[in-house]
Amino acid sequence: MIIYYHDPDTHFYPLDLFRHQAKLLIGTTPFWQRRKGMFLIPSYLKGLYAEPRCRGVCIYLKATVIIEDKLPSLKQDTVLESKEGVVIGAVITTDPYPQDSEDLIKRIRTIKDKKRLRAVEFRSLWEMVDQNGKVIISDYSGPSREGSVDKRATILGKDLAMARGTKIDPGAIIDTRSGPVIIGEKVWIKSNSVIEGPAYIGPETIIEGAKVRPGTTIGKNCRIGGEVETSIILDFTNKHHDGFIGHSYIGSWVNLGALTTNSDLKNNYHQVRIRYKDKSFETGLLKVGCFIGDHVKTGIGTLIPTGCVIGPFTNVFGGGMVERFIPAFRWGSPGKYQDYDLERAIETAKLVMSRRGVRLDKNYEKVIRTVYQRERTGK
Repeated sequence: MIIYYHDPDTHFYPLDLFRHQAKLLIGTTPFWQRRKGMFLIPSYLKGLYAEPRCRGVCIYLKATVIIEDKLPSLKQDTVLESKEGVVIGAVITTDPYPQDSEDLIKRIRTIKDKKRLRAVEFRSLWEMVDQNGKVIISDYSGPSREGSVDKRATILGKDLAMARGTKIDPGAIIDTRSGPVIIGEKVWIKSNSVIEGPAYIGPETIIEGAKVRPGTTIGKNCRIGGEVETSIILDFTNKHHDGFIGHSYIGSWVNLGALTTNSDLKNNYHQVRIRYKDKSFETGLLKVGCFIGDHVKTGIGTLIPTGCVIGPFTNVFGGGMVERFIPAFRWGSPGKYQDYDLERAIETAKLVMSRRGVRLDKNYEKVIRTVYQRERTGK
């Protein structure tokens, strides 16, 4: 059994508030689906995931690691390391099996045997975005065309993989000369859309005449217009209108109003620093966009500065430049925020989700309420 666990020293806020870190999408696939497994669950997320019942040999892996080697068959407790000597997990063969990440980390410190594997570990959202194009290329398994391509569409290069039910309209351009374009089932690429590889478009998404630049991953059932560059957008998010999103990671159930645009490069060309919750992190990167949590709404003309972090369930309107950090569950215009009433936030989420045929169940609602309290109290 493979079990994924959180690394407390990583930087995935605010995208890991409503999901296990192993559920984060990179390239074409979330981490946990690359080697399917279960999860060591933070206590507040219990109810969303089944708890693992360990017996025999269990392989614990950091949530955001991609293992490139075959996992070893071992009969004794062993620490798993990358080729660089960084701990990426452990093989646990006997009781007591760790019940949370803290227990596991303590257990790892007592194990003497070590095994090194080829692996890529991601420790921040900005690192995931920066490397996303490379992961798309490594995920590509060759060309295929199961959907329909109008004869008046333009396909440049040979590295196009299309799943069944997908259609590409006249006037659309798919450019695979710099990397593959991988398209899931039942995707609709409308006229005047441009997709430049490496890029991945998830199932049931509609590309509404957008310019999708290299290094971009779009999740399932999204609506995408305007321009998107080197970004990851999770499932059920709506960016229907004009506006630019670049070098960013956007959560699920987000709605970006017309002309919402972010900056991904500082005017002085210095490396970008991320700030949120009185914390500050050096990214070491020149190009960093924004990181937007689940269920965020932006009004028309919203401008987002370089390295901005917006917490989940925030509703920003009135146009103009927002702050570099907006806490979760806020409502208002830049500089004039108030707390977003929790019951109103939940009712809006239920309405939005129902429009895509998804029900907000009691377990998810309980997590929303818990995150609300945690974000307000800092606990």
